[in-house]
Amino acid sequence: MNSLFVKIFAWFFAAALLLVGVSGVVWTITRPGGEDPFATFGIEPSEGTTASNTPVVVDPMRVMEGPLAWLTEHGFDVVVFWSNGEELIGSSELAASELRPLALESLTRKTSLAQARPNGSLMLATPIGARIAVGTVVPPRPPAPGLSAEILRWSVPLGLSLLLCLALARYLSAPVQKFRKATARLAKGDLAVRVGPELGRRRDELADAGRDFDIMAERIQQLIESERRLLGD
Repeated sequence: MNSLFVKIFAWFFAAALLLVGVSGVVWTITRPGGEDPFATFGIEPSEGTTASNTPVVVDPMRVMEGPLAWLTEHGFDVVVFWSNGEELIGSSELAASELRPLALESLTRKTSLAQARPNGSLMLATPIGARIAVGTVVPPRPPAPGLSAEILRWSVPLGLSLLLCLALARYLSAPVQKFRKATARLAKGDLAVRVGPELGRRRDELADAGRDFDIMAERIQQLIESERRLLGD
């Protein structure tokens, strides 16, 4: 990688990838409660709270194929009811007495229904046949990130980008400063000044310019020394 252009391009590309990765990790860590359970069904909490104690129709469950299998596969506890209110499949995690009225009403309306609970969760019921309905509970929506989480989300990527920009600026400006000092010493008559050793193992345009500077300084030194020997002779 002998081109300064390639080095700068690779530096910025790697920095962009690093920032994206770090930002993703920070946002994942600061996201409370994992995925939004309401988003699983495409439900907004307002859809279940528009009317107090009144079920609200939700379409996603109605068009879902095999809702009972889908719910159980995704880790939701369910209760399955017959049309007469008896439990076909029970659950120790859910209160069947709360879900039963909603499940029976979903059978009557022949559509999926959602109803809010006092703790912020939603009861969900959908018919899976003419005489069977399944009910479950969607957990409450996780709280929005606090101020500290928001500050962390933005400060870490910004701080990292600042460090990367400082490192790149230092990498580019350090040889220029060495050139300026060497030029000033040469102008004051220090013909032995050389830049190459101070540039180390760089292999780019700045290193080439350093070698050219050293060749120029050496030729000037030889010419002046030859002139001095001629005047001495």
